[in-house]
Amino acid sequence: MVYHRRPAVTRMAIDHMADVIDVFKERGIDAVGITIGSSSAIARFAKNRGLKHESHPNNPLSGKFTYAWMLAAQENKDYICWMGSNNIHSDGYWEKALNKLSENKVATFGSRNCIILHRDKDTPKTCHFKPHSHYLISSGQFFLTYSFTNAVNILTVYDLDQQFNFDGKVLDKMTDKWGKDIIEYVEFDEEDCIDVKSTLDMHNYESYRKVYPEYLPSNQIVPRFPRLQMLVQGFYD
Repeated sequence: MVYHRRPAVTRMAIDHMADVIDVFKERGIDAVGITIGSSSAIARFAKNRGLKHESHPNNPLSGKFTYAWMLAAQENKDYICWMGSNNIHSDGYWEKALNKLSENKVATFGSRNCIILHRDKDTPKTCHFKPHSHYLISSGQFFLTYSFTNAVNILTVYDLDQQFNFDGKVLDKMTDKWGKDIIEYVEFDEEDCIDVKSTLDMHNYESYRKVYPEYLPSNQIVPRFPRLQMLVQGFYD
């Protein structure tokens, strides 16, 4: 997990990440969580939840993401799962992912469902985001480490001044080598991923609301996600 600013939302995402790792370990999967950023307060929070923390400046952003991929690959696990610092996922999605992990290995899998939601409960409208065809929601996407390391030169995949599409660049290199059929969709429902927006996001709430179809109001979604409910109630402030 790469993070920057948004401390309350980041704490929520770290709690969620730690919760998920606990579930994976209960199912016999040797999972490790890594957080990358430059906040000493977030570092303490992550370590208290049993996650690793690595300090790295935010500029250049491409270097920070390169470092994250290198750390993940060095863990030498079967898969790398990317998790966003403002995202949580449904139990249903993780159950689908766990089932997939018990099957034959695939190069990459994930969902195409994401709900864009504002952290302010007084901004209740949400929307249902789906990425372009042959792409997945970055948070919660799994990459087979073998396929990743054999298709992507992580030292050269990003432009020095790159500011976005870090997951897309990686996936492009993998599909360039093996074709788009390597992408497998694992979906439970529209709420596979919740993307929590605030006033500090590069891709802000309104930019999505103008384009994607409206979904349920946030007060109908939040109760289904305990960590999100804690965020709305101010627990992470």
